[in-house]
Amino acid sequence: PYLPCVLIAGRLLAAGGSAAQRKQWLGSLIAGEKLTGLAHLERNGRFGDTVTNTKLLESAAGLLLNGAKMLVPVAASLDAMLVTARDADGKLHICLVPASVTGISIRPYRTVDGHRVGDVTFTNVAVAPEAILQFPDTETALDEALTYASAALCAEALGAMRSVLDMTVDYARTRKQFGQPIGSFQVLKHRLVDCHTDCEQARCMVDIATNRNDPDWRTNVAAAKAFIGEHAVAVGHEAIQLHGGMGMTDELAVSHYHKRLVAIAMQFGDADVLIDRFLQNDRFSEFRDVATALQLDKLLSGDDEKFRVEVREFLAEKLPAGIRKAVRRQTCSYPEYDVAVEWQQTLNEKGWLAAHWPKDFGGTGWSPIQRFVFEYESALAGAPEQIPMGFRYVGPVIVHFG
Repeated sequence: PYLPCVLIAGRLLAAGGSAAQRKQWLGSLIAGEKLTGLAHLERNGRFGDTVTNTKLLESAAGLLLNGAKMLVPVAASLDAMLVTARDADGKLHICLVPASVTGISIRPYRTVDGHRVGDVTFTNVAVAPEAILQFPDTETALDEALTYASAALCAEALGAMRSVLDMTVDYARTRKQFGQPIGSFQVLKHRLVDCHTDCEQARCMVDIATNRNDPDWRTNVAAAKAFIGEHAVAVGHEAIQLHGGMGMTDELAVSHYHKRLVAIAMQFGDADVLIDRFLQNDRFSEFRDVATALQLDKLLSGDDEKFRVEVREFLAEKLPAGIRKAVRRQTCSYPEYDVAVEWQQTLNEKGWLAAHWPKDFGGTGWSPIQRFVFEYESALAGAPEQIPMGFRYVGPVIVHFG
């Protein structure tokens, strides 16, 4: 189990372990003689972003570890676990706990992709002070290790995508229908080309994710895994579809690859979590770069400049962060229905909903310059663009001809 034992636990031990811990564990870990894994995920935390149930607290008998972890890789085979826990002050620690100590119980099972994992419960497990790994910042060290793991998963997913595609292309060349190989059918060619394109894009994203020297490396890994996770599952779906019913059977490797791709898409964060991480980067968090905005104060008349200030103050007060995030995340021309309706209700309360309508019919009566100022400042602030059909097309026609 290279990813959990070497790439995650091994990196943490190498970075934060004492000289004695490194001497005892790293050599045997590299040689494959012993296994050490990270016990981190908890039921109340989404993708391990929080550690709340596992505590490392002082007692009369010394430090005691209590709590529960889930989906611990190869839990029943580990010789030791790196357990994340918080002390009484809420500070995160990673402690090295031998699997043989008293107070550990393991419930092993398999995940959908066939990997062996386990739920681990710690009940008054004694932890020596020297068993706690030492990092300049434990949260940062853990995040870095999991980011490395996410980059590795991107590479694994790419390999699985290529394998699935190669199998499907070979099958399409040999499987005949109406006396012709199905790979000769134009519609199936197009679908295979789409899968090839997904693989090539994924390869480029892996190149980005593995560039550790990029200052935006952490953000790039999040973007790469979000993209690859989505397209890897799509390639798996196509492979099963083109193989037909037998693509679902255990006898065919395609089904196993697809299960692994589905698991990879969820491991260490699904697309929603990863996109949120991407947006945490200041370089990508703003909908528009205000520094490149037009100098409207030098172009507008006094009254129009006052209106611009009013619009900017309104947006600062009434545009929620949740709507701004939804706009930043949207991948189509217009926002999702609930986002659009929420923002329309806010504009309606202000009397700014129908910018193109006369005041007599419930509109704003704004001049063309005012409409431009409103839309421009709204774009800078990250407000949703109004869906135009009702307000720009239908309403004015009814006003004029109704």
